[in-house]
Amino acid sequence: MFVSRARKGPNGESPAWPAQHKTYLWDTSANFGVVWGYPKHREIELTNLFYAKNTVKLDGGMQYFDTTDPGLAEYGHAVFFFTTAAASQYQSLYGDKAAAKSFIDWMLRNANSYGLMPEHIKLDAAMPVPPHRSPGAAPNSLPRCSRGAGFKVSIILSVQ
Repeated sequence: MFVSRARKGPNGESPAWPAQHKTYLWDTSANFGVVWGYPKHREIELTNLFYAKNTVKLDGGMQYFDTTDPGLAEYGHAVFFFTTAAASQYQSLYGDKAAAKSFIDWMLRNANSYGLMPEHIKLDAAMPVPPHRSPGAAPNSLPRCSRGAGFKVSIILSVQ
């Protein structure tokens, strides 16, 4: 478990370094509460508008969280598949169906040739190439999903 020494202020802000600047922290896993049955409310709608403007990177994936801890921020600022999937589910249930599909498309574009998806993709262009990638592949992209014989991806988009 990671623990940050930063403390949130009364309006959700955290002191940044240097202390005269304010930083607003966020955590995109908030969508899991609503997806798993917590009642939909105005604050989560506004939160998802914030997420769309501030946390969607690499042409469609969603970052995980923000923190004032530089080491932990490198991890949280990566684009995560599980938060992107939760955003897709939220948008499918309560928001914009096109946005839901866009998140799904991003996940499929970044799956490997077996349809498997990593936990996250770092934003750092200097990251090393993982062993399952081609040596000439771009640093922030994974191989495209191959739809060969016997391979099928099924995604159910809830329409209400």
